[in-house]
Amino acid sequence: MLDRCGETIRPGAKAGKTSRMQVVSRSYRTQPAARRIGLPEKALLAAVERGIVPAFRDPDDRLRIPASTVDAFATREELSEKIAGFIILKTRDLAVACGVHRSSIYRRLRKLGISTTRATWGEVRARWELPATYARYQQVLDDNWRAIQEERQAQKVREEAEKSMLREQLIAAFPDWRHEQRANQRVTVLLGEANSAKTWAALERLIATGSGWYLAPLRLLAYEIYDSLNRRGIACNLLTGEEELDVRGAQITAATIEMFDARFRGGCVVLDEAHMLGDPDRGWAWTRALMEARAEEMLVLGPLAARPLVEQLLDAVGQPFTFEQSSRLVPLRMATTPYKLRELPARTIVVAFSRSLVLALKADLEQMGRKVSIVYGALPPEVRRRQADRFACGEAEICVATDAIGMGLNLPADAVCFYETQKYDGRRVRPLSAMEVHQIGGRAGRFGLAEQGVITALKKGDIEFLRQQFERTPSPIRQAYVAPSVSDLALLPGRLAARLLRWRELESIPVSMRSFIKTADLEDRIELASLLEPEEEAAVGLGAAVKLTHAPARPESRFYWRWCATAIVKGDPLPFPPEPPKDLASSIDLARAEQVIACADLYLWLARTPEFRAFGPCYEEVRRARYALAEHIDQALLSRLDTRKRCASCGRVLPLHHRYRLCENCYLDRSYDYWDDDIS
Repeated sequence: MLDRCGETIRPGAKAGKTSRMQVVSRSYRTQPAARRIGLPEKALLAAVERGIVPAFRDPDDRLRIPASTVDAFATREELSEKIAGFIILKTRDLAVACGVHRSSIYRRLRKLGISTTRATWGEVRARWELPATYARYQQVLDDNWRAIQEERQAQKVREEAEKSMLREQLIAAFPDWRHEQRANQRVTVLLGEANSAKTWAALERLIATGSGWYLAPLRLLAYEIYDSLNRRGIACNLLTGEEELDVRGAQITAATIEMFDARFRGGCVVLDEAHMLGDPDRGWAWTRALMEARAEEMLVLGPLAARPLVEQLLDAVGQPFTFEQSSRLVPLRMATTPYKLRELPARTIVVAFSRSLVLALKADLEQMGRKVSIVYGALPPEVRRRQADRFACGEAEICVATDAIGMGLNLPADAVCFYETQKYDGRRVRPLSAMEVHQIGGRAGRFGLAEQGVITALKKGDIEFLRQQFERTPSPIRQAYVAPSVSDLALLPGRLAARLLRWRELESIPVSMRSFIKTADLEDRIELASLLEPEEEAAVGLGAAVKLTHAPARPESRFYWRWCATAIVKGDPLPFPPEPPKDLASSIDLARAEQVIACADLYLWLARTPEFRAFGPCYEEVRRARYALAEHIDQALLSRLDTRKRCASCGRVLPLHHRYRLCENCYLDRSYDYWDDDIS
């Protein structure tokens, strides 16, 4: 071994007395050798394997390289270059060194038959104007990376400057909520528990004033107020995105909140469900109504959790207000024992959080001989109203509903029974909040019809969870939301989807309000805007394109929204909504009919919007067809349409608690088919 090592001693090593120590002092192991030469160990090992670098194994079977050899390869570039030829290069680094895109490097390597993932320095040396030595290549690479980093930093500085400028412009354009009517405007903030007559008191004030608006979160609730006032002989209009019903002589309008004209200067505006200020998707409409309404009087209704935020918003613009708190007219209590599905008392609302479960519960309860009505979001509002009316007048004993009932719907229920205590909120499945338990459970115990209301469930564990949430004070709502105007978006560059994203990211809120006002989520609008081509945006103009993204396009009707957008761009009439199923014999038929209703609602919304009115010549025809289909759905539900959960493959009835589309047998069969196919 000493003969192989030679006489050169490693720097810092001692010669040693034993032969073993002398060998160690006169040779390197591969890792320190690679460090001394300044090249990767893998390349050095490859050179050793090829016989380019002499090496030997010591008695411990460790590979060693003579110190004289290492010194020679470390100091003579022509020798180190032999090792460098085995270095595997990153295609990204090659692209940077050559000053081209990575895809260009891929093409060049493939043309030469060189691996695109394991190209070595020896294979590309001096090609494509690369240097002749690896050391020079590293220098060029470092210089180019440094230039790229400097450019990126400069670009970041430019972007930050542009971002700051855009934010300042948007802040300067932020709506001025300190309008001249503030000094004379009377604002009453009336907050309290559900079923505490807040809405009744506000409507009485609206009626006494003689003119104004009632602003609701749901079409169904707006329709309920419209219907109730007209039955009392008080003329009231109805205004929703899909429908406008004018009543002769009416000075009062019941509307969905998005349809509110903030320039209204009449007598009174009633803003219901004020806790919706904190909704990231729709909260902007409540913020706009609260901060921009110019009526002589405004009544703000909602739960106590909305108080801090409402007060912050009004204080921010110097708006005086009066606070009033209401209390429940009928006491509300938690049940001590679970209800049984077969023994539900009449006038019970059963709450579930998915359409499929609501329909399955309806079918199961009807199989038990109960009369059932249902309320969920995808049902046409007219059908929901009729279903609710049947429960209200006693035709139906049980109402199965989603959390839509928590939005102030007036149902004469003695008890609210939670079938489940978790819900999917669009992002994840989570437990109900204290606010949700109070809002939904608070529907129990209608004044004049019940001595008390009861919140209950079908499982003991759920009752305990509901008790904890019921006894907890709901967390205060801390943030309101605002949405961009067309003029805001006009200040930003790029396509509409990019502008919406940029506006949201900039969070251009005045500093004084930034702690309690945020930019709205806009996810649905961004998704719709991304469906428009650049030339289509240019053809219709920014204002019309923005209006298109406001359309009520649900996931199941977005294909139809795309058809309508194409027609508008071409200047053609809006396409007629798809044909509904001829018969409603199953839950699949019902889902298809609901999809057609959603498409018809989209047609009616577009045909009523000033920018697109000329494209909807069949408004009345679509409206009549939609009402006929809604009637068909209602009759099908009334005739006990079979809506039980069924396997998507074999059609077998599934248990209520079954979470999947397939039954166990079909799932296993498909699993076996999969493996059989894979093996074959």
